[in-house]
Amino acid sequence: MADTTVRSGRKAARPLPLFGETPEGELARLREAIDRVDEVLVKLINQRVRYAIEIGAMKRVTRQAIHSPEREREVLANVSRWSGGPLDADAIRRVFELLISESRRIEAELAAEEG
Repeated sequence: MADTTVRSGRKAARPLPLFGETPEGELARLREAIDRVDEVLVKLINQRVRYAIEIGAMKRVTRQAIHSPEREREVLANVSRWSGGPLDADAIRRVFELLISESRRIEAELAAEEG
């Protein structure tokens, strides 16, 4: 039987059961599952950015700054707290820092277009 032990950055996980007929079949099944998760993630990320765009529009109406450090700290604290692994809280935080940065960039671009 093939070694199906998965290794994370910290410790070895238990061997995974093979649901396919072969290790290659199992690899294909797992890759398909990741593709489905990636598709959902992309849709959710884009929805998050759409909400950020709406917030940016409301900030312009109320003459608030695009960057809200207090809210950003709150979001980063939340996602760090919600991280249950295997990615640690710092890794999740970095992902969200990038999402926030890109959302802020898009908000700024839209504000500049509106003049």
